[in-house]
Amino acid sequence: MDKVIDKLPNTINNTNAHRKGNKMVTSNSDDFEIINADDISFVKRGRKASVNPALVEALKTLANGKAMALKSLKVDPKANNFANEKARIASQIRTACREANLTNFRILWSPQGIPQVVR
Repeated sequence: MDKVIDKLPNTINNTNAHRKGNKMVTSNSDDFEIINADDISFVKRGRKASVNPALVEALKTLANGKAMALKSLKVDPKANNFANEKARIASQIRTACREANLTNFRILWSPQGIPQVVR
């Protein structure tokens, strides 16, 4: 019975009370306001990507049916942080491909840890 009651909102004096974990959390009706979508203000997520312009220019020359090995972005596959580095570098490559107006590409990794862009 307690579980059912915990899920029901309590409305007392314009206050909604509900459980968050073991604690009771309350909010006033003044906490939420519906506004026009044109009037919203927000902060952009994350940091601005900085991509090597030479990489973008090199990717612009990649023709369909070809691949490009990016030896300067090699990652040691035996490193403890290999998965994180691979994800970070793949993100840089995707951003560079977007800036080079490449579509329909794949990023494949060699056994030595060299990323390869395939069109």
